[in-house]
Amino acid sequence: MEKVRNKLAKKFAMKALFMIIFQISKSIHMSGIFRKCPFCKENAILKIIEPDFQRGVFKRTFKCKNGHEFSEEVSFDEERKWVKEVFEELTKMLY
Repeated sequence: MEKVRNKLAKKFAMKALFMIIFQISKSIHMSGIFRKCPFCKENAILKIIEPDFQRGVFKRTFKCKNGHEFSEEVSFDEERKWVKEVFEELTKMLY
């Protein structure tokens, strides 16, 4: 019973976090954090970024609120540019 309760609590927490971040994103532009899910067309949020040093790319994995996961690859230079843009947007928001 406790495992079921923990699973439901985790699922609720993930959906709540997704909705909070989605609402914040409406007020600021954070390119690269959100994508449309190719399976259900819902909004998806960036879940993890993993480097592939042999290929010189980062693999970005996204997850939508319906649980679908999909990924894309970007070069190291593109990722560096994206990180800079995100931090510039956050700085503008804070100051």
